[in-house]
Amino acid sequence: MTAGQGVGVEIILTFVLVIVIFGTTDPNRPSFGSPSLLIGLTVTLLHLLVSNLLVAALTPRARLAQQLQPEYKDHWVYWIGPILGGVLAAAVYKLIINPYRGAPSMEDAVQKMLQNENFVAIPRDYFKEAKQKDIELARL
Repeated sequence: MTAGQGVGVEIILTFVLVIVIFGTTDPNRPSFGSPSLLIGLTVTLLHLLVSNLLVAALTPRARLAQQLQPEYKDHWVYWIGPILGGVLAAAVYKLIINPYRGAPSMEDAVQKMLQNENFVAIPRDYFKEAKQKDIELARL
């Protein structure tokens, strides 16, 4: 495998892993079980798929020991691939998958609530003060 092909494989592996991480840990999406288990299974599957193609790193840290050897020349593959894969996955998740599509911004939500005639705002400390008064009355 050439260095360019290695970068391509690393981009794909990291892209898949980061998309799975975003999808399983996003609080706005339905839960499909344990995020830790799903991420772990994804890493296992990715390593099993490409274990005979190249020593898939998925992170630059995993290849740091090899990079310190003077005869190792293609260490940039394990840096450029994961970085590009992660950036690409973040862009795709934010711009294409867009889990927040249709959700109003905080300012829009506040304006909509304030325009509603039935909306009643209760200060956060209201119930704390009332509870404190009840406790003081109970002591008497």
